[in-house]
Amino acid sequence: MSSSMQGRVTMEMIDVVRRLLGPIEPVGESREDERRLHNLEATIDVVDRLMCDINSAADEANRTEHSMRVIGQRAKQFLNDILCEFDHAPKE
Repeated sequence: MSSSMQGRVTMEMIDVVRRLLGPIEPVGESREDERRLHNLEATIDVVDRLMCDINSAADEANRTEHSMRVIGQRAKQFLNDILCEFDHAPKE
């Protein structure tokens, strides 16, 4: 699959997930923000579960089977990229 095709598929999936979970940005209206907090909690739960799946896949990075090792290494690379990205994020 080409990278442009892969990017489109990924954006379509993200759009579907966002529609399912709902908006999370606060708007300054108490009742709406209460709904958005619920949406945020659901979004965090989904991301947490997906990150656990990726972390489990990363455990395979040193396997001798090529296909398992490739998946494990890609998962490990993604987790390292996430750590680097958030390590440079502004802290309170």
